[in-house]
Amino acid sequence: TKYSLFRLTEKLGRGSIVAKGCDIHPTAYIENSFIGDGVKLGAFTSVRNSWIGDNSVLNDHSRIKNSVIGENCHILSDSYLVDSVSYPDSTIANFMLRQSLVGRGVFITSGVIFIDNPLHHHLAPSVSNKNSTSEFEYCGGCVGHQAILGTRSVFLPGSKVGNQWMVVMRPEEGVYKIPSGLENIPLTWHQGQLIPKENKKEASG
Repeated sequence: TKYSLFRLTEKLGRGSIVAKGCDIHPTAYIENSFIGDGVKLGAFTSVRNSWIGDNSVLNDHSRIKNSVIGENCHILSDSYLVDSVSYPDSTIANFMLRQSLVGRGVFITSGVIFIDNPLHHHLAPSVSNKNSTSEFEYCGGCVGHQAILGTRSVFLPGSKVGNQWMVVMRPEEGVYKIPSGLENIPLTWHQGQLIPKENKKEASG
């Protein structure tokens, strides 16, 4: 069979499954979770009640709880995801991402904040024009496919970031246009695009 069911030990909680070719640090902790093929868990990582997709990497001290991480994702050091879902091919660095949905190919840098203060009431989303009730009292955010969130970006509860959006704190932190045909030429930033460094003075004037 593709997967092997481990017996209950101090390291692997009851019902945990670890697939083939995984690289799990001796200090990593796994409880009631599924770990896909080729997954790498760094030092002091923790995975509880979660699903980790094939070939994903969890760097040192990252923690995943009640969440689903898609294939080929990279969770950077000291990140903490709770009750969240990430599509494949995303890179996430976050102190706490809770009750959030992350699209495919997303890049979230450290210092991005989704405010998730308690709402003091249960969420009541509308699905197919019918009201439903959720037991959750927190609400994170939704990040569209291939979006990039820069450091110090802050989002209110329930915020939605569109597909391929780039969100930065200051304009000079983002590059929106990269011209073609400039390989092996020193480039510099100018008004949201990269230009040859030798043209910087002319463009500024």
